[in-house]
Amino acid sequence: MSLHHDRNRARKHRARRGGRAVPAAEDLDLYFPARRESSNDEQRERKSIQLAAQIEECVRELLERETRDESLQELCVLGAHVLPGASHVAVVLRFPRRGELALWREKLERARGWLRTEIARAIHRKRTPELVFELLESSEEGA
Repeated sequence: MSLHHDRNRARKHRARRGGRAVPAAEDLDLYFPARRESSNDEQRERKSIQLAAQIEECVRELLERETRDESLQELCVLGAHVLPGASHVAVVLRFPRRGELALWREKLERARGWLRTEIARAIHRKRTPELVFELLESSEEGA
């Protein structure tokens, strides 16, 4: 027998004995469908924000302190956001010198595997999301 069947049977048995039957959580969802959907959506959103913050902090620290390529220390981490499906996280970075977009993309592509491995160690998730880099040019000359 299924767990759901056992619960219903026990509830009916209590009702026959004169005890008050207590509705199960899934029964409440039948009467209040928005209750379950909204709580799942809120939890998913909270988890996404938490994951993005963890990855942002981790990338920032790795680029500032632990990278072998010292030029990557010049990058400024502006933020991170989880893309739909939570299998990819976009990390937004600002690079210092104008006109060098291809150079910075190449450097980040070489560091992608190392960054993902270090993030996996830091965040303790079953699956570590793939990193997608969004690069913005610095708005100041010589910054």
